[in-house]
Amino acid sequence: MVGDPSRPGSEETGVPTSARRVLLGELLVESKVITKEQLAEVLAAPREGKKLGQVLLEKGWVTEQQLTQTLSLQLSVPWVSLLHVDFSRQLLNRVSRELAEMYCLIPVFVRHVRGQGETLYVAMDDPTNEPALQEVSRLANLPTKPMISSASDIRSAIRVYYGGSAGSTPNIEVPAPPRAEAA
Repeated sequence: MVGDPSRPGSEETGVPTSARRVLLGELLVESKVITKEQLAEVLAAPREGKKLGQVLLEKGWVTEQQLTQTLSLQLSVPWVSLLHVDFSRQLLNRVSRELAEMYCLIPVFVRHVRGQGETLYVAMDDPTNEPALQEVSRLANLPTKPMISSASDIRSAIRVYYGGSAGSTPNIEVPAPPRAEAA
């Protein structure tokens, strides 16, 4: 653990580190993804409202997969590779494309959870987004549990699996205005 006497829960305070959430930067340094110097540089510089992970990605010091898997560890939320998910139409119909794009999430599976019954698991780039989970739960009429996946993997899955198919949401059928890159 990277000790810091100014932080509650560090070794120097005598409070067990398990009593607090380990910081993302600490986890990345411990796993040797970044150096202490890189972390110090990012923390010392103005981030203009950007999260630590976003700055590290922009600098090219972490990959999206390294960041996502470290966040999974930090938040105790399961990480999921979307390459191994069977996205059935029935599953995708539980969450509209609009909602999936708005919150950068995609339904992964429905499982029975003791005490809750059928529960919808969704891959999200931000599994701490409670309003998104509540909205999905309300619209899917199922309790919802988060998993974590990278934003690019989620956006790619949305494009591929919601993309060209006729969905239950009418606005999926409306063609987007032509883009210069598509020409």
